[in-house]
Amino acid sequence: MKSPEHALVLTSAGSSVRFKNGKKEFHLINGKSVLLHSALAFSALPALKAVVVTYKKGTLEETKKAMEGFPSSIPLFFTEGGETRRKSVLNGLRKLSEVIDDKNILVSIHDGARPFISSALIRACLETAEKYGASVPALRGRDTLAVVEDNVISSYIDREKTVCLQTPQVFCFKEILSCHEKAEEQGLEFTDDTSLFTAFGGRVHTVDGENENVKITFPEDMEKYK
Repeated sequence: MKSPEHALVLTSAGSSVRFKNGKKEFHLINGKSVLLHSALAFSALPALKAVVVTYKKGTLEETKKAMEGFPSSIPLFFTEGGETRRKSVLNGLRKLSEVIDDKNILVSIHDGARPFISSALIRACLETAEKYGASVPALRGRDTLAVVEDNVISSYIDREKTVCLQTPQVFCFKEILSCHEKAEEQGLEFTDDTSLFTAFGGRVHTVDGENENVKITFPEDMEKYK
């Protein structure tokens, strides 16, 4: 199947508070930054038209340095993030709108701290989004799930109906931009882009996620991959 035209918004505007050792996206794995690793799998696919990287205020030069080694043949842009993840993604989408003429293109929104994403998973997400309008990688839970109140289990959740969502989350560009603009107008915040998209009537189809597609969060996460 021919790969659909697509763009990437790579999020790197967070504070890395839980990482406790500077910006996690700037740390190196095998000589390349976590951020660069998170982008390279996308560049391996054809028809990638542009990449926008969001950055934390005051870190533009460090962010640009972290992306050194990204293929020069693919247009690369940077935009300052906002106060929340939702605002940062909106800034990224708005920047993309300035440099992309085709608003029907697919856009992947991916965590800059997920460096082990595979091109195969990206391709599956793109193909599913092309067919259904939106997609997200999802992993089935392995453990019993419970609701806890004041350190006491109050109820249980049906594990067969729950999944853990990963990124990239892929949408039709004009549709996810419209949803983000509506959220901005209404002052709404969301933990990820699928919850925002579904809040405004969108439907997101899942594809099988990958256990290796982990998000670097704590210092010990880096120790595993040195």
